[in-house]
Amino acid sequence: FVGTAAWFFFAVNLFKVPFGLYLGTVTGNGFLFALTLFPAALAGAVTGRWLLGRIDQVWFERIAVLFTLLAGIRLCWG
Repeated sequence: FVGTAAWFFFAVNLFKVPFGLYLGTVTGNGFLFALTLFPAALAGAVTGRWLLGRIDQVWFERIAVLFTLLAGIRLCWG
């Protein structure tokens, strides 16, 4: 499921690129910045893949809900 979801979001985001270019939200500077962050994204992907088989599903869901709650609180209280 995780792999399928990753490919789905990749396809959706790839579909949005021409619209971002047209609207000016995708720029050369933004692309270069994304390239500088690529090593961190790669490290996160490798770490996530490693953790996927090692963490209990129940604990994963609890942690995901907790982080979602914390992010929502932070958005509300800026």
